[in-house]
Amino acid sequence: MTNDTKLLVAFDFDHTVVDGNTDTWITKAAPGGDSPKALKDSYVTGHWTQYMGRVLQHLHSEGVDASALQQVLQGLPYTAGMEQLFQHLAQCAAHCIILSDSNTQFIEWILQDRGHSSLFSKVYTNPARVSDQGQLLLGPYHSHSCPTCPVNMCKRLILQQHMQQHVLRSQAPYCRVAYVGDGSNDLCPAQSLGPTDIVFVRAGFALDKLLQKPEVACSVQAEIVRWQTGHDILQRLQAL
Repeated sequence: MTNDTKLLVAFDFDHTVVDGNTDTWITKAAPGGDSPKALKDSYVTGHWTQYMGRVLQHLHSEGVDASALQQVLQGLPYTAGMEQLFQHLAQCAAHCIILSDSNTQFIEWILQDRGHSSLFSKVYTNPARVSDQGQLLLGPYHSHSCPTCPVNMCKRLILQQHMQQHVLRSQAPYCRVAYVGDGSNDLCPAQSLGPTDIVFVRAGFALDKLLQKPEVACSVQAEIVRWQTGHDILQRLQAL
């Protein structure tokens, strides 16, 4: 595969690369291993990042600092077959990116711990930093006008901008885009892909349930491939 005909593989992170949700996994570090009901009830649909800011503030008030969060997150397992998939993508020199509603710190801690940071040329996610007091501070990725996506992130817009920047750099588009995800916020980028692209949909999760509706499935031009492990994705990519 030449430099101007690269395959782009775009990954979601939670319930895709890792077999769980980083944002809910960290509550294992809380006293009692869970968040108070009043805090959970404060979540407003589409405003998850603001909610997570309150969760992180609560954890810090309970004496849980960033180092404790890092330790807990390093126990979050990869989805089965992901490491083998990553090895293949590194060998075939595909371009790999992450588009995630998690945050920079959570993803960095996990990828660095397992030696996969260098595989991804870009990680598009919510910015996070550790304060001088050891609290993890979280912000939104961007603002946008998409009516269907969370207020802090439209993955379609991010994916399109990434692809446009690639064309400017290489003077050629990607030969094919493979999008790997599981959640409802992965539908918008999936709908932006063309008939030569592939959307890998994790079986049994929110995106899969959405695409079982005929009126939703017909809005996706790309080939839809249901997957349970990274081995399923690897098998389809090897057949390209």
